Amino acid sequence: MKKKLFNKVCIFGVGLIGGSIGMAIKKNGLANEVIGIGRNIVKLKKAVLVGAVDTVTTDYIAGVKDADLIILSMHINSSIEAAKKIAPFLKKDTVVTDVESTKELFCEKMQKILPDGIHFVGAHPIAGLERHGVDVATHRLFAGSVCVITRTSKINKNALLKVERLWNKVGADVVFCSPSQHDKLVAFTSHLPHIAAVSLVNALGKTNAIDKDLKLVVGNGFRDTTRIASSSSEMWQEICITNKKNLLGSLSKLQKELDKMYKLIDGSDDKKLIKEFEKARSIKNILE
Repeated sequence: MKKKLFNKVCIFGVGLIGGSIGMAIKKNGLANEVIGIGRNIVKLKKAVLVGAVDTVTTDYIAGVKDADLIILSMHINSSIEAAKKIAPFLKKDTVVTDVESTKELFCEKMQKILPDGIHFVGAHPIAGLERHGVDVATHRLFAGSVCVITRTSKINKNALLKVERLWNKVGADVVFCSPSQHDKLVAFTSHLPHIAAVSLVNALGKTNAIDKDLKLVVGNGFRDTTRIASSSSEMWQEICITNKKNLLGSLSKLQKELDKMYKLIDGSDDKKLIKEFEKARSIKNILE
């Protein structure tokens, strides 16, 4: 019988991402046991029903006993608190990883929290939906996606290899970069688009004052552009704070572009408007 990548995997936070990881691990036979750990037993039991995990517990310490892999899949602050609670009770050579959207501050905290002999490998799967919760989890969520693994000078090579293999096995292409480089890149490709979508929606006015006629002309362009504005408010608040410097830099550049477009439209500058649209189309084609 082929040896599995892990014996016991513990997933803290079995929502969309955590639940999908659990399903993918089970679907691909990567572990003998998958445990869901969290604070809400009702949500945890639902994770068992949909096949995301084998068993669940709200007892953090008992849950991680003899675990080979810990996956932190909660909001940033909750993951940090969970790591603090379980750190003294992890067996030697346990691998701890995560799925957080910001890395520099989180990796620094993990290195301080986890004792010697416990190996942290930062990871960020670039996958998700605007909806959240284990109800919408799927083992196919990471198929064809990219997962960023953040390497540091202190990273354990064997732990790194295991986490890389995990993400490859569930269908993701792995790329490597430093925590700081990760945060600079996603500030533009992930965090800025979300802030732009939120701002666009909020520009329409207060919730109780939306023009009824406006709903009649909401097309796919608006829906596609603002889809991500339906994501978790708490998660995005933490992302903004933990990647503040990079996000402010990207917002400043966007503001300059918006100011430029405002002036071109206000001045009815036909030629320069066409040039801006053509430049954007060329850059977009490169990124595809």
